[in-house]
Amino acid sequence: MENKEANEIILENNLILKSLEDKRVFVEALLNPPAPNEKLKRAQLNHLKFIEANDTKSTEIRKSPH
Repeated sequence: MENKEANEIILENNLILKSLEDKRVFVEALLNPPAPNEKLKRAQLNHLKFIEANDTKSTEIRKSPH
């Protein structure tokens, strides 16, 4: 079973990253990710605000009597 799963992962990898250069760029990005730019920083801040707003709502729902 494990061998079949490993082969499927390899096949999928070869479909997504076709050339050796694609694989090199992918690994390089994993090992040395670029610094976050302003758009990414803003997206993270928006995400944190969203989580905080929704966490507050879920806390209020849990506290309200049924």
